[in-house]
Formats: sequence, structure tokens, C-alpha cells
Amino acid sequence: VMALYFEEMPLLVRCAFDEVVTDAKEGKGVPYSCYGPFGAWMGKLADEKHESQLVEKFIPALGEDVVSALRVRNDARILDIGCGEGTAACLMARAFPNSRVVGVDAGAASVEAAAEKAKRHGLTNVEFFVGDAAALDQNSVPSDCFDLITAFDVIHDLSNPTAALREVCRALRPDTGTFAMVDIRAHTHPHDNLGHSFAPFLYAVSLMHCMPQAENKLWRWWKLLV
Repeated sequence: VMALYFEEMPLLVRCAFDEVVTDAKEGKGVPYSCYGPFGAWMGKLADEKHESQLVEKFIPALGEDVVSALRVRNDARILDIGCGEGTAACLMARAFPNSRVVGVDAGAASVEAAAEKAKRHGLTNVEFFVGDAAALDQNSVPSDCFDLITAFDVIHDLSNPTAALREVCRALRPDTGTFAMVDIRAHTHPHDNLGHSFAPFLYAVSLMHCMPQAENKLWRWWKLLV
């Protein structure tokens, strides 16, 4: 997996270097469409990580009650936020055929690739849609119904992570629902990350992708307000 990370910065520079420079001057963000090849790379990275860890180690670590609900109940539901090209969602759909899996992502190309992946694997208990994690209610995502909601390396990319987490809370089944989030292991303030050996790389990726993506949505909100 680590070898894949050596491809990340050259790919980001190729996708959106000029746009990021412009964004630094104007603060309007960088359109998601600029990162097309990067979305495919993220799919490849997800394949490497999830195929070896997700079903065998990660989900069992959430507890036997979670695994049992997903395996046994016919009405169990899973939501994967920021599903990308659908690797995690498809793996969960295959591992828990009695469950219904839903994947949501902001990128139309990624959602299209995810749907194609599910079709290729013959999975009929998974579906994907384009949507905003901070406004799942606008995509008719119901309240109080998901047994498991996952978010892999996505919350830090969002322009309104607080709203997205509120939506997670709204959509989870009361009392028994589980939210599993994997994200950057770092502190909020730069001075607290001085001893983080990976910090220069993480900040560089944030500058090239995470921040411009968040700003893109914020700029569109600002234009609506003014």
C-alpha cells in the first residue's frame, strides 16, 4: 500500500496544479471535475486497503453484535459516505448478503464506476448515488434506519464536516447503530504536528486536494448568499 502513496503528489500536480495556484489567489476552490484521474487512483488505493482489511479485521473489531446484525437480520442497512468507486460498499454487500448497502459520493464519475463494479460482481443488494454528505436528507436518506455507517478518509475533505456528522447521527438506528470513521491521525493545529513524521506529506496533499475541494463548496454557498 505504501508504494501507492509515491504516486499521489505527482498525480495531484498533474491534475490541478494551475487551478490550485489560482485558488490560492482567489479562494474559489477547485472543481471536483479537475481531479478525475485522482479519483481512479483513490479507487486503486481503496482496493489495496479494504480488500485485505475491511471484512476480515475492521468490521469484526466493531463487535460481535454489529457483525451478527449484518449477517442475520434481513432488514439490516449499511451506508458508506464518500464511497468513491465503491470498493468498501461492494465488499460489505458481498460479505453480508442479507444487508442492504448504500454508497454516496460527491463525484459522479466515481459513483458511475461504483455502480459498474457492483454490476460486474453481480451484487444486487448495493446501490450508489451522487450526493452531499452534509445534506443526506435532500437525497431521501431516511432517519433512524442504518445499522452501520462508515466514512473512510472522507470527513477531513468536507467543507461542513459538522453537518455531515449530524446527518450520520440522524440516519443511524437509535441505540444500536454504529458509526465507524477512519481518518487522518493528526492534530488540528500545525504546531501540534511538528513531531509527526508524515506531516509534510499530509499538508502537501491537503494543499493540493483537501482544502481546494472544501473551498469549492464554500464558494458556491457564498455566491448563493450574496
